[in-house]
Amino acid sequence: MAEEEKHHAQYLHKFLEGKEVEIPESNIPDFRGSLNVEFTENNLEEIGIMLGTLRFERKSEYFYLELEKKATEKEEQEFFSKIAKVERGHYELIDGLLDEATGFRMQT
Repeated sequence: MAEEEKHHAQYLHKFLEGKEVEIPESNIPDFRGSLNVEFTENNLEEIGIMLGTLRFERKSEYFYLELEKKATEKEEQEFFSKIAKVERGHYELIDGLLDEATGFRMQT
């Protein structure tokens, strides 16, 4: 995830320099298969880290959506919209990982 965020900073710098920026879809591997090894009842520190990361991704998405609203040019609006969508993808990935790790199920 940290590498993904570094890419976002690079996109922003290029955009500010007036260069064309292509924002690819998020390319984060699915780690769900390794959760039974990584997350145990005895070591929930990772869950806390993921919860913090989840919150950061949500705030980042909101930030870019607000920039999209404030942008006056179509090119700027599209740029911020694309980054917001990537952040949403990160959020959904982490949320899915947390569901798998915690075994959370809705009770009806």
